[in-house]
Amino acid sequence: MKKSSKLFAMIAFMVMLLSSCQGDIEMLTIINEDGSCMREIVVDADRSLLTTGKYDNDDPHVARIEDGWELYWGYKGDNSRFPIPMSVEKYDSISKEVGPSRAVKDTVCVYARKEYASVEDMCAGSPMFFVDEQAGADGSLDKEFRWFYTDYVFTEKFSSVADYFKVPVTDFMSEEEALYWFSGTPDLYAGKPTWRYYEMLEELKEKADRWALANIYYNILSGIADRYDMVVEPPVSKDEFIAQLRDVVKQIASYDTYKLEYSTARSIVSSHFGSDAYSPFINEDEWKKDEKLSATAFDYLFLFYYNESIVMPGRVIDDGGGIYKDGVVAFKVDAGRFLLKDYEIRVVSRVVNVWAFIVTAVLASALCAAVIYRRR
Repeated sequence: MKKSSKLFAMIAFMVMLLSSCQGDIEMLTIINEDGSCMREIVVDADRSLLTTGKYDNDDPHVARIEDGWELYWGYKGDNSRFPIPMSVEKYDSISKEVGPSRAVKDTVCVYARKEYASVEDMCAGSPMFFVDEQAGADGSLDKEFRWFYTDYVFTEKFSSVADYFKVPVTDFMSEEEALYWFSGTPDLYAGKPTWRYYEMLEELKEKADRWALANIYYNILSGIADRYDMVVEPPVSKDEFIAQLRDVVKQIASYDTYKLEYSTARSIVSSHFGSDAYSPFINEDEWKKDEKLSATAFDYLFLFYYNESIVMPGRVIDDGGGIYKDGVVAFKVDAGRFLLKDYEIRVVSRVVNVWAFIVTAVLASALCAAVIYRRR
């Protein structure tokens, strides 16, 4: 059962390269009693972002913070902030200080800050993106008045990204298994012996690898549909070819993960459609044209993660599954949590209405005074 995971090694290497574009992200969200709010995002800094305030390439960026944000830079571990852009001379000076074995981003980070009139505006203007769509674009702050106190309920919803993957992960594993593999919850194997736990994880890993491979092949083979007018005597229409593509790539992914050659793929496609019409398009030269199509959603599936710290008005009474400490609720947000279904962050806090106690005390005193006066 155990196989060499060449596919995930490739994806891991890809993620390592992409991480040079944008590393760990920290987000601070502060909610005020009047409904206004503020967000500050901390990201790794590249030369262009520091010296111009703009990213210098089209590589995937989970946080897109250029427009409308106040940008500052600072040294990691230091609370001092300096406006962006910094001078090229300053950047070169820092680069010289850190030396050839390290990068400027190891020493310096960028702080992006923005204030909003409401939570709805803040979430609608989310800087967090999954491929080409905002993530966490729906949010609300509900106030529940209870006379002596008011509860504040903050929610932020992340829409499922399942539609980005033409072959659903549930074609290869159950929904519960997928949730566990990509988000860690629920723990399906709690209480089992370690050796059994390891064996089950190996099985899940193989299923996940096959799912990833099926999607990569789907995107590559869909390139045939883009040039369908070049197919000589196709056995089915273009629409029928696309409709059957999901079943074809499932066969490929189930055949022999990691060790496929073009001849094997050609054989499976030809057998399925009963024709060799597509064989000329299944070769290394043709597939190289479509390689770039296979990675985009997987880029973000692995890259999209950040830590969000939420500060609420008053005292937190429900942390929504986050980690509460010193007045701050912390969540780890990653794409695996909303791969299959929507994911919602929810925090509830309570503010004591001091004025209500004063009013109640005054009314109670007045009532007592009235009773005493009547008795007299």
